Amino acid sequence: KRVAYELRPRPGRVAMAPSVAQAPAATAPSLPQAPRKPAPDPVAAADMTAAIDRFLATRGAPSPAAPQVPAAPGPPVAFVCEDDVRSAVRAGARIVVGPRTIITPAARDAGNAADILVWIAGAAP
Repeated sequence: KRVAYELRPRPGRVAMAPSVAQAPAATAPSLPQAPRKPAPDPVAAADMTAAIDRFLATRGAPSPAAPQVPAAPGPPVAFVCEDDVRSAVRAGARIVVGPRTIITPAARDAGNAADILVWIAGAAP
């Protein structure tokens, strides 16, 4: 690309207005600002949940039941592979794992997706 500009002003030519780059800093356009942190929610979560449940009840929707967490069905297993997870999903069973349980990455992904891994106390997922 070629850029054309004058080296010497021609006689009789009117001087041009300064461009944005040559404008003083006071008139330069402002840069976009980062969004501000939202104000804390003035409504408590329990109050909001109750209001939503009341609204849904007026529309004929059934009230949500509290999820029941089954008790851990025994001691943790030592090793979990993807085939163990698939078998548990077919049987509708849960797999109890502990802090020393060896879980293959594929088994962890499948178990978390199916929500069948039960972590005992002191174990982190």
